[in-house]
Amino acid sequence: MGEVEEFIKSCELVADPHDPESWTLSWTNVVYGVDHVNVRVLVETHRTAIPDQTWEIRACNPVEITLKAGRTHGAALSRDHALLWPFKEQVSQLNFTGPSASHEGLLWELYEAHHALTKGFIPRYLNAHFIHNRLSGGFGVLADGPDRLLREYASVLKRSDLESYFPYPSKPPRRVDEDRGQWIVEDRDLSVLILGNSHIIGTSFGAVRV
Repeated sequence: MGEVEEFIKSCELVADPHDPESWTLSWTNVVYGVDHVNVRVLVETHRTAIPDQTWEIRACNPVEITLKAGRTHGAALSRDHALLWPFKEQVSQLNFTGPSASHEGLLWELYEAHHALTKGFIPRYLNAHFIHNRLSGGFGVLADGPDRLLREYASVLKRSDLESYFPYPSKPPRRVDEDRGQWIVEDRDLSVLILGNSHIIGTSFGAVRV
């Protein structure tokens, strides 16, 4: 397998879904191994003079695979992305206290802050109905999750009449070691390969044109 960057470079024209000149990509087959997964990706140029490309991508030690059917746009590899926060960021709990009120405007501000920081790649660590009830009560746990995200939530609360605080020190993310049947600290160096609206998280990636 070659470097996955070669595949990403070949996808430079797989960019804008609103550009009629843009190429598209889609995954066509997935084969799971013991410690890896191979994904076959079709890059369509939509040009008679430029042949389509087929690539075989290998992800080693995958921890999360989300593949959505259909043509899509864009390919990128990252070691610092919101999709990696549940696996690499310290975990915290954010609490609040303050006057009892509906705080509907505040809830909307929290949603906006979440999307601005994560671009919608990870779900909100907020349940609208549940959080609305807690905000109305004037105290409680706002969210548990990646520390970087909860710090942003806390900055939103500072602009309101609610006081935020972290009752416990942050702790490293953990995962289940299936061989030993116990929780261990997640210490692997993970990256995420993003294929439009699909993604794979693993320790390393390779790619070859077939």
